Amino acid sequence: MAKHQFGGRWTEIKLDAVCYYLECYTKALSRRNFDLWYIDAFAGAGERSEEQLSGGLLEGKALEWVTKTLPGSALRALAIEPPFQHFIFNDKNEEHQRALNAIKAARRGVDIEVLGDDGNAAIAEIFSRQIWRRGSSGGARAVVFLDPYALQVNWTTLELLAKTECVDVWYLFPIRDVTRQLAKKN
Repeated sequence: MAKHQFGGRWTEIKLDAVCYYLECYTKALSRRNFDLWYIDAFAGAGERSEEQLSGGLLEGKALEWVTKTLPGSALRALAIEPPFQHFIFNDKNEEHQRALNAIKAARRGVDIEVLGDDGNAAIAEIFSRQIWRRGSSGGARAVVFLDPYALQVNWTTLELLAKTECVDVWYLFPIRDVTRQLAKKN
């Protein structure tokens, strides 16, 4: 698996909140016979590595740094019960794409598509498909997870998602980057 090192305790809190929502979403909408999709435009490698301090007086062991592998948004979405019927994972990084394709290969009975585009281009391509057009049959509904490293999501992407009227969007962005872009006067 690709080594994808980032985040900290806040990352686990964020993913716990998203997963709780996903479970509620699939539970509510699966009863209505909707075709449920999970779309992650910045999926990463599917899991992440984090260095954590282990041991200490209470554990009776010497302190040491250990690298733990934790499930990322893609692996966590695949574990949601009741499940989504379709998954689209996108990441521009080729190493992350290989890791996502390995996840796909390990789950042959699950409908997983891996894309390698810019997140905005991937969303535009996905939502140009017939299933998302108004009046198309099938009752498709989706959760779109946008969790870029910075401010890579274009406003036009958010407008496109809003126009579908059939997706829920989780857009997580670094507030530090937003405030840095604000005007200092007026």
